Amino acid sequence: MLSAPVATLVVGLVGIAGVLATLGQRSWSEAKDRAHRTRHDERTEWWRRYQWPPSR
Repeated sequence: MLSAPVATLVVGLVGIAGVLATLGQRSWSEAKDRAHRTRHDERTEWWRRYQWPPSR
């Protein structure tokens, strides 16, 4: 069996790796979300601008 300090170290490293993976995943999905929203807003703006008859 592993000695206590080594086991503690391994558990700590696994925990840190998990936290980093979670943060990376979240920031990646947020970036994708932001890009998608920006594209959608641009399309909506284009549609509003070139609609006929003009709403204004």
